[in-house]
Amino acid sequence: MSKDLELQISALPKSPWVNLSGLIDCATEHLSKPTCQSIQLLGKGSCNTVYKLVFADDTEIAASVSVRDVENFNMLAKLSEIATMQFVRASSSYPGIQVPEVHTCESTFYNPAGAPYVFMDVIHGRKLDDLINDDNKLRGLDGMSNVQQLATIKALAKLQSALSAPVPFDKIGSITRGGKGVSTLGPLFTITQQNLGGPYKSLLNFWRARLEHVIAQMHPSNFFRTILTSLLAHTPLRPSIILPPFGLTPSRPRTPQRLIDWGGAQILPLILTAKFPDDLNSTGEDPCERPGIPDEGWNTVPHDWTSFGDTSKWPNAFRGPNDQVDLTIRASAMIKRYYLRQHFGVCFAQENHDRYGDCDLGRAMLFAHAPYYLKFHEIVTGGWTALVDHAEWIRETYWRLHALKKDGRSAALIVGPNVYRSSVEKSVLDLNTFEKQVSEDEKEAEDIHE
Repeated sequence: MSKDLELQISALPKSPWVNLSGLIDCATEHLSKPTCQSIQLLGKGSCNTVYKLVFADDTEIAASVSVRDVENFNMLAKLSEIATMQFVRASSSYPGIQVPEVHTCESTFYNPAGAPYVFMDVIHGRKLDDLINDDNKLRGLDGMSNVQQLATIKALAKLQSALSAPVPFDKIGSITRGGKGVSTLGPLFTITQQNLGGPYKSLLNFWRARLEHVIAQMHPSNFFRTILTSLLAHTPLRPSIILPPFGLTPSRPRTPQRLIDWGGAQILPLILTAKFPDDLNSTGEDPCERPGIPDEGWNTVPHDWTSFGDTSKWPNAFRGPNDQVDLTIRASAMIKRYYLRQHFGVCFAQENHDRYGDCDLGRAMLFAHAPYYLKFHEIVTGGWTALVDHAEWIRETYWRLHALKKDGRSAALIVGPNVYRSSVEKSVLDLNTFEKQVSEDEKEAEDIHE
């Protein structure tokens, strides 16, 4: 190994147990490559660190190395990630989605690299988040012009629609490789490699299993059983592939080309796939908290910024001495994301119509109807911490469902709540009060006239 290559290795970030020299040896041996000339960092996330290896014949390979240690690594989840990439790449149902070819992989820690790795094609391009607007310092989608934003949103919706293609599976789970390399469904894995069991025959079975898991650890109220029957089978449950808010590599600023992160991919009912790409998400704490408008902290449902509110009550933020940050620039971007999400939903429906001839109104309104289901799903799969974090939402939903029962009506679709009873109850006024007052005023006027 050359001194220059050794110097490059010493400067790269890696987990303590990873041996990058061993990783290079694995690549040259298993891929029959000549001498490695250089190694550089392509990206680092919560699950993997990716390096680019360039060889003497000018070929290059992306090496994805797990950042999880042996105690926190789930081999089956990693194999499912690879199986999903291979399934989508081989399937004729996803012609618009480019997936890097996986050349070889190692799912154990017992190898010269010291960690599980995957060797695949290098994806060329820039991360969307690396694009910076010099005028307002906003990144990625936020820093684009209006025309660029709309074009990018349309491209993102096209990718989402492609992932919504019907799959040859009738259960809920994650893709794995069966006998003779045939794709099949196994347990459901999350982005954190948590095994949620399964595969499940239906959403009812899935939710019930997760509730039983929670009940075994604590004693929740009847909320879950009540809402469970209210949510089931009211929306199209056609299985589709879902990715965590996907990472994109655009070769041109307005044209996302390939999906690069397949960890945590799942086969779920369509209603649970209606998650926006990361570049369209927003939270109530970015760029700052606003008095009276708390962030509910959902992972799957964005916080809707629709106005500034009272900016005089915003905190002061500084980059350095006497260099105050104008938070309204970032806040304006968050408000704009709200409207871009509406545009995304419209583009998604239009793409489904053009691609599949889909004229179903329920699926056309998928992103408008999904938040309630996503919130409940997040609580059910989030364990006891989700119960604590969203206790107010649980209480409000329980109250509304009881009110619905007393009203004697049943809804075809459950929507809300986004406004809590506790925050509006004092402002609610029975209009009958005005009718009584008008009647009394008229009677008083008649008495005076007489």
